[in-house]
Amino acid sequence: MKKITELKSVGCGIDENGMVYTQYHNGEYDMDSGTHLLDIDNPDWFRGLDTKDEETINQYVRNKTDFWGNK
Repeated sequence: MKKITELKSVGCGIDENGMVYTQYHNGEYDMDSGTHLLDIDNPDWFRGLDTKDEETINQYVRNKTDFWGNK
């Protein structure tokens, strides 16, 4: 089972590999339709993040990708 961090403000969760999954009303995730964080092309989704969830996303980008040039 993957460890998924809830992104409550956008109704999703993100795993340690940067895959984002929609969260169902029962709290489970749609594991069949994940999208990698860096492939999300929806500005409204990012604007919908609250401060806590935005920090979770920023942590992932800083620590898990070489987006900034170094890992």
